[in-house]
Amino acid sequence: MSEIKINTEKLEEKIQKLRDLAQKCEGIDVDQESVEGSGESIAMVTAIDKEYSAVKEGFRTLLENSISFFENVRNSAAEADNKAADKLK
Repeated sequence: MSEIKINTEKLEEKIQKLRDLAQKCEGIDVDQESVEGSGESIAMVTAIDKEYSAVKEGFRTLLENSISFFENVRNSAAEADNKAADKLK
């Protein structure tokens, strides 16, 4: 079995950066309040507005999943270290 080295300080730093980015993204409103007029331009603006909302939701999910994954890595490494330390006692 090979050894996996994890720099927990760097990992925690990156997790915090992802959390900060997620919080910053939550404050960005991408919804068009109202669209007046008619024609192809208005239809395109409405379509783009819907796509931005979908992109924002997808990005939020990506950030949440990434944060969760890296937290699990950190926790697993800590548990493995604790188990190894217990065996040495």
